[in-house]
Amino acid sequence: MNPFERKSVEPSPAEDLLAFIHESPTMFHTAASIRARLDEAGFTYLPEGDA
Repeated sequence: MNPFERKSVEPSPAEDLLAFIHESPTMFHTAASIRARLDEAGFTYLPEGDA
């Protein structure tokens, strides 16, 4: 086993923040990125008209 080989583990909070910032150059990208992360986590989108 190579000691320099990076193991497949979850990113650190700092790496996750940097990835989020990189994905979000504008407020529109930020909203899309947050929605994608919530969808991935299993949240359900509720349109405002259905509230």
